[in-house]
Amino acid sequence: MQRPDDPTLAAAVDSPTRHPLVSLRADWSRDGTYSHALSDLSDVTRDVTVERSLTGDLPPECTLVEGYATAKLTAGLGGQRPSDPRDIARMLSPFRSDSPLYGLPEVDTPITCDLGFTTDAGPAMLRQFTGSTRSLAVSSADRTVSMESLDQAGRLRVPISLPPDAEMDAMNADPEYWGFRWLVNTQWIVDYVLRRNGIFFSPPPRPNCLWAVTCHGGMAPDIGYSHEYWNGRANNLATDPLYIPGVYGLAANGGPNVVAIVNTYMVAPFTPGLTSDTAHLFEFYIKAGGTNAFHPFADGLVISASTYSRQFNGGTFEIDITTAGQLTLSAYNAATKTLTVNGPKFSGAAAWHAVGCWVKYDAHAGTLTHQWMVDGVVTPPATVPLTSFSLYADGGNGEVWAASTLPVQCMQVSLAPTPPANWGKIPHVSQADVDTGLNWLAGLPDVVNGDGWQVIRDAVAAEYGIVGFDESGRFSFVNRDTARARATAAPVRSLTSAVSLSDLTVSTAVDSVRNVITAEYTPRLQTHDPVKVWESPAVSALDSPPGTTTITITLPFRTQLTRYQLTSLPPTSWPSTSDTDAFISLNRDTGARVSNVTVSRYQTADDKLQLRISNPNSFWVRFARDSATPALVIWGPGFVSGSTTKQTWTNTASVSTYGQRVLSLPNNEYRQQGDSAAAIAGSLLTDLAAPVPVLSDVPVVGDPRLELADIVTLSDPDGLGGPIRAHVIGIRRALSDTDGLSDTLTLRAEPPNRG
Repeated sequence: MQRPDDPTLAAAVDSPTRHPLVSLRADWSRDGTYSHALSDLSDVTRDVTVERSLTGDLPPECTLVEGYATAKLTAGLGGQRPSDPRDIARMLSPFRSDSPLYGLPEVDTPITCDLGFTTDAGPAMLRQFTGSTRSLAVSSADRTVSMESLDQAGRLRVPISLPPDAEMDAMNADPEYWGFRWLVNTQWIVDYVLRRNGIFFSPPPRPNCLWAVTCHGGMAPDIGYSHEYWNGRANNLATDPLYIPGVYGLAANGGPNVVAIVNTYMVAPFTPGLTSDTAHLFEFYIKAGGTNAFHPFADGLVISASTYSRQFNGGTFEIDITTAGQLTLSAYNAATKTLTVNGPKFSGAAAWHAVGCWVKYDAHAGTLTHQWMVDGVVTPPATVPLTSFSLYADGGNGEVWAASTLPVQCMQVSLAPTPPANWGKIPHVSQADVDTGLNWLAGLPDVVNGDGWQVIRDAVAAEYGIVGFDESGRFSFVNRDTARARATAAPVRSLTSAVSLSDLTVSTAVDSVRNVITAEYTPRLQTHDPVKVWESPAVSALDSPPGTTTITITLPFRTQLTRYQLTSLPPTSWPSTSDTDAFISLNRDTGARVSNVTVSRYQTADDKLQLRISNPNSFWVRFARDSATPALVIWGPGFVSGSTTKQTWTNTASVSTYGQRVLSLPNNEYRQQGDSAAAIAGSLLTDLAAPVPVLSDVPVVGDPRLELADIVTLSDPDGLGGPIRAHVIGIRRALSDTDGLSDTLTLRAEPPNRG
């Protein structure tokens, strides 16, 4: 409920003499200011209706509080504003050149609607709708305008492609042996979609961000690609959580009992010292103190960025932390550490800290300048010698290693010529409320250019949560456990036949009972054994001249490949019987084998790969075994559907009373794990064990404070009795010149024996 503690507004709502108010505004300029000359339509609003409801996957008779929230506004406009030369119909006509909107798009325009009352303290307005216009019908006959608008779900328009991400089939089959689970939580999926649509639950990526991992229930890059789960270990999978609450949602857990280590790639080359103003910014949140304990597999790593490969070839900058809480920055020339400088040091008990390190390498001067930020406190810049640092990259994008040596989240690396202004002094204010999901996936479904709102709806439907945008346009996702906990709260409003109720009809049907639940689930998995990803289609397909040639190829399916140098084989060893990336290179003109050609592969997108061919000879080379057999092959992980499991859960007490009443959960590609499915089924069996009273189309006097999922009580002492405790799952709120403000509610009542 909005403003539940405002007694003046409450008195105005319940007053026998009510003076409702409306504010309807359109942002025709689309600049967020609502300052266009025609923005305020309040004076010409004759009637307005806002319909808000929850729509779920369960049968209607179950009437469970779950699903996705949608809202629609319809408004009728008529008359003339005092400041306008013409009536509103002519002012909004798209064909009048003298209209202030002539040439401007009238549909898909941001809209807000507030409703309220005149109170003893003055006007009290509450936001009822935030969305955008979907249709505008202008009537010449009666000079009126009909407007229809939909809520903020329309903001989620950016096509969504979920990255290829899944745990290995062998790990899924025997997690105890592997000691870790690379699972993905619903929170990660929801946040991934929101971020692509400019809604940031946690800090947004910096401008020119090269790589980012949120850790919000998954370790796949938010910005970046081709990740490899290098290692992970939990001492006890039953007791050591892989993720814990962080500053913003979930964070990757780390410490003496658990660690996760990933190897990923940036979206562009990592080029320290490329120009005089090239510098990089490393940022993350970490839970650390003056005394820290690490897992035996951890070495203090937080983030490293390499021009080629960490501590192997090229140059690497690495941010580490010690068990004593000391932050350090190290530089590596290939495998040799050439510099270590200390940053800030934590003290006291472990707590969450925002950390940043700005690094600038001057290749000409042979120096490195660094500056640190911890919780908004920025150190002075310091410059130290760095005379040995390799910039070798071999044409590929930068490599990143990241680890949860300690709990960590919101990691990113970006290009930054200077440290950010007000660095760390203004914490990010979350733009959405994203709960931790009850559902964990083995792998992300193969979604390519999907509808963002549909992706979120499907992911949340897999666990029967609640998702949508509220009256102010703020996004929220609530899992079933959170929703059920809220259901025990005190009612926000009492509706009585003497004051609020116009009519009340209660129906109770045994069809609302479901005490046997069946579900199928199929994990999405990465193959432990590599599969053939691509092979040259023809003997001449990759013919390359002297020098270096880069060829981009499109893969037949999306996958994740690490940087790799292919193996050169003699013709007698072809076809390769192993899973090694390999080729045969021949002199194109003579057919003689050439052994000094090198080929490296670099992934640039989920379905794109670059081959970098270095031919030091004076002649063209061909990749073939002979004149008829092409010879270059790429291997890598495949992504497949695992075995489908069908499971049944039963509430035996309910069965003994009402008999078996089966609910078969619809198949959902986001429901993949038995333990997650069992938790969801258990929650549903509890809620659907007994008949549920249903109250549809309950007319009450309008109360703009009421919201979806609010709990109310209804009392009809001379009729049906009560109090009846119920959840609001639908609201139709209407204001008109003739009927005032009224609500029609759809309610899910609790059984009479529950208070």
